[in-house]
Amino acid sequence: MVGAPIIAISPLTLVFSIEGGNDDSFFAIDACTGQITVDSPGLDYELETQYMLNISVTADGDALASASASITINIIDINDPPELRVVGPAGTSLQLQENSPVGARAAGFVVAFDAENDRQVWNVSRVDPPQLNGAFRLVPSSPGNNTFAQLEVARNLGSGFYGLLNFERTAAVTLVVEAVDASDRSVSAVGVFNLVVLDGPDAPSVIADQVIYLDEAIVTADATVGELIGTQISVLDEDEENVTMAFTGTTFGASTVGGLGSDGTARVLTANDLQLGVSAIGEELYFRLTRKLVLTGTPSRVLFGSQFALAVYSVDLTATDQSGATGAGTVSVVVTLNPSSITSGVL
Repeated sequence: MVGAPIIAISPLTLVFSIEGGNDDSFFAIDACTGQITVDSPGLDYELETQYMLNISVTADGDALASASASITINIIDINDPPELRVVGPAGTSLQLQENSPVGARAAGFVVAFDAENDRQVWNVSRVDPPQLNGAFRLVPSSPGNNTFAQLEVARNLGSGFYGLLNFERTAAVTLVVEAVDASDRSVSAVGVFNLVVLDGPDAPSVIADQVIYLDEAIVTADATVGELIGTQISVLDEDEENVTMAFTGTTFGASTVGGLGSDGTARVLTANDLQLGVSAIGEELYFRLTRKLVLTGTPSRVLFGSQFALAVYSVDLTATDQSGATGAGTVSVVVTLNPSSITSGVL
């Protein structure tokens, strides 16, 4: 209701009507009681602060027995929630390069159009896929500017195949964004926007937790120098480029268990002992024997998984694809015990 009913005094039945000033049809009047009400939404203090209605009252439908008056309706200002939009190169979507680091910002802005120009407190309340919840925050585009906010990476999302912000697995992200009036936390607005993940050169990944087995007989006697040995080293490149591999260092360090030296002492395995090679068929990577390993004394034997091993080495590898993107990984190189060594007494 808008104010009190309009009062008109007559012994006859009175009929009230709005004759003017109601071009937008925001108001209605009860013909019997003269009570003015809001009839449709859209009243906005920022657009119009006052309306003048011409009210007419007629006795028993007799146009000659009528009167009119101008009624002023003042619109009271309230704190309006902002209207949220995205402005950017992708229209209504934000854009962010895959594998972006902490602090990287998406292209485009989330804009709060607030009639009162109040300061906004920004929040990313929900993200789909859910594993990216907490991955982003909204920050003012510049100091003191809370109207425009930019999406920023808030935590380390990894990179390559194991990264959470990966174009090959997640090309689009849905964001639920909230802007809260800093002066009145009960006033807020929520918007749902899209984040487009842009494809970029992916660093190759050395598959984690790999174990490469080298048979002791091969590395000490049977294999020809230059021959590819061991089990395959698995490397993933999502851009499907050819990958070259290199040792991260020239020394792999001592065996973590057992050893290849005399009386079980640790023997250092180096890049002089092994190289990385490619098979003749396909691009599978293996170690290539560059020199024979000489075993002396009685190296200790340890149980590694279901096999006896003479030594277990941790080898750091670097993979580089054709675009120059690099990735690193660590594999375990296990020199497995040749059963004949036990029976023949070679060791």
